[in-house]
Amino acid sequence: MWKPGQSGNPSGNQRQKKFQQALDRAILADDGQKLREAADKVYALAAAGEEWAIQFLADRLDGKPTQQLDMRVTRPTKELTDDELVSIAAGSGEGIAPAPTSEETPPQLH
Repeated sequence: MWKPGQSGNPSGNQRQKKFQQALDRAILADDGQKLREAADKVYALAAAGEEWAIQFLADRLDGKPTQQLDMRVTRPTKELTDDELVSIAAGSGEGIAPAPTSEETPPQLH
């Protein structure tokens, strides 16, 4: 049995995906020749100005840039309406609500 706080799988998930296994076999079957040809083709397309190929190589060489999210909320969440909360949860980007004026009373959540 496991002790509290001990992982039931201490080595992590070691299984490879089926596609990865098939790709590994295909690469080994021709000593990686087709893989090198594919890489050469992507490189040539990038050198020719093909935007997707440039982006593909940049993502693989430099890594994809970190996406920055603006998580500022101008009002406490308990003051947001149900519709505003649903909008935020759905990721619409329109969930940031303006601060209420002194005359407004915040709506109550159900």
